Amino acid sequence: MNDILLASAEEGTYSVGIMALYSVIGMLLVIAVLVILIVLLVVFYKILNSVSVKKAKEPVAETAAPVRGSADEELEVVAAITAAITAYYAGGKTVGAVPEEEDMPVPFVIRSIKKL
Repeated sequence: MNDILLASAEEGTYSVGIMALYSVIGMLLVIAVLVILIVLLVVFYKILNSVSVKKAKEPVAETAAPVRGSADEELEVVAAITAAITAYYAGGKTVGAVPEEEDMPVPFVIRSIKKL
């Protein structure tokens, strides 16, 4: 087989069989490398997943209770969000500026704000 490869390389032309062999070897090499990469990714995923599960299972001494603001603070947050959205829809005008034209009404009404 080596004699055929060397003889064809010396002539400068390759036969159809040699080109097919090179093509098959190239495709098999690419597929083998992809399989190796997939195996590595699966192994790393399982390792990292097991580490995160172990951390999640560790008991926590004290869990912090969620800080709940008073009703006044919540109303202030709603007012601030509403003012920011209204200023955005005002067309980039500065808040508190004297309007040159009559402002258009905002095309929505805020009924509730949910904390995520």
